[in-house]
Amino acid sequence: MDKLDYIKQNWISLLEMAIVFSIPAAGVGFVLSKHAKIGTLEPVVVLIVFCAVCGVFNLPAATVPVLILIAIAISLTAWSVVFLVNCFIALFSKRCMAKLVRLEVPDGMKSAVAIYKIDGRECQCAVGGLKKRLAENSEISKKYIIGNEYKVKYSRMLKKVFDKRAVAINIACFFVGIFGSALFILPLMFMDKLPV
Repeated sequence: MDKLDYIKQNWISLLEMAIVFSIPAAGVGFVLSKHAKIGTLEPVVVLIVFCAVCGVFNLPAATVPVLILIAIAISLTAWSVVFLVNCFIALFSKRCMAKLVRLEVPDGMKSAVAIYKIDGRECQCAVGGLKKRLAENSEISKKYIIGNEYKVKYSRMLKKVFDKRAVAINIACFFVGIFGSALFILPLMFMDKLPV
């Protein structure tokens, strides 16, 4: 049987296999990344697992790229769902005025996060990603001026704040994830319709 024929006839089984093996493999990669401190290992572990699965089940080598594309599509879809949930949380959160008290770098993070004060309580912004030097050198940013009040959405469930930047990042990441996953999923959906 030709490799392309095999993929076209068995793409649903390959999809199920990618789902079953990519989630635990990514979890193992995540745990190793946290403890090894050598960067992200999730893609490497997923690739090793897929190669091992193809070897154990005696699948053609051409199925490895298909499995990897499926795993990428699944990851991007899950990523989009997380940001969509954040958008809904922000949408139904309480609108209020908050005073920006400082920018700080939480333990284990490489970027700074805005800290707001609402009704005497300090609340962290739901999205970080600010330049670390803004917090370290107390630099003044045009968008983040310490002591100013800003309109924000406060989530009682998360006990975090969504400022305009956080909402914009969540919306943008949702659409990027959906677009990216569609690029990988659509060709796979029509795999059986390709000419032999």
